[in-house]
Amino acid sequence: MLSNELNKNKPMNGSSLIFKKADSINDSDLIVMDEANQPDVFSYTKYMSIFNNKENYEMIPFEDSFKFRPDLIALKYYGTDYLYPLVLNTNNINSMTEFIPEASNYELKIIKLSVLKSIYKV
Repeated sequence: MLSNELNKNKPMNGSSLIFKKADSINDSDLIVMDEANQPDVFSYTKYMSIFNNKENYEMIPFEDSFKFRPDLIALKYYGTDYLYPLVLNTNNINSMTEFIPEASNYELKIIKLSVLKSIYKV
């Protein structure tokens, strides 16, 4: 069993419908994601060449408070915790148990919302 750090804050539940102003790269973005139209984990690999283009992402500090919690990063920057696999995949981290600041040199790659909106129905 993982530490209690995994259980604090918000659950990783991929809520069915979320309306949230994201603390994102562009604060004016509003993300509305319907679970039926959400990307699956495997579709992220299809777009990795786009995600790896430096124009399509920003690097942010990996704070200790997000240790083991890629869902909280997704919630903060994308407005939904459903996209936590994207946070893991784009940072070459295999699982939430490996989601620690040291694994990514204390920085995380965050895909810009405009890029996600152009690819996925959000």
